[in-house]
Amino acid sequence: MSENTKNTMPHISREELSKYLAERSKDLPELELNVERTSMHICRGSPVPPGWIKVNDDWSPTLCGNPSYITYNVWLIEQYDNKPVGSTMRVCASAQTPAGWVDVDYDWSPTSCGRPSYITDNVKYIRRVS
Repeated sequence: MSENTKNTMPHISREELSKYLAERSKDLPELELNVERTSMHICRGSPVPPGWIKVNDDWSPTLCGNPSYITYNVWLIEQYDNKPVGSTMRVCASAQTPAGWVDVDYDWSPTSCGRPSYITDNVKYIRRVS
């Protein structure tokens, strides 16, 4: 696959995209924004609340600007300040390691945290030490 074609996607209309997604997501729960849990989705670039950290990102064609192309416009964040000392979390490497936590390891995940197509440390494991 050439460099020019591997990053392009065929153009489809918003209606075709909506129909495609509706057919394939009949059994999936609807993505909810700003519903507080131990993890929740927020729009990309929104302030991450204190005590929370980015653990992944997603694309939603119906939320956060309604993009008509795949762009990771939704962040999945998880609460960390409620976890006991010794807990380990897998988070996006771009997220700042919170106070009282240390970086344990880094890894490449082609299916999360930006979905890089080349090997790079895009996720990290952190452990609570205090």
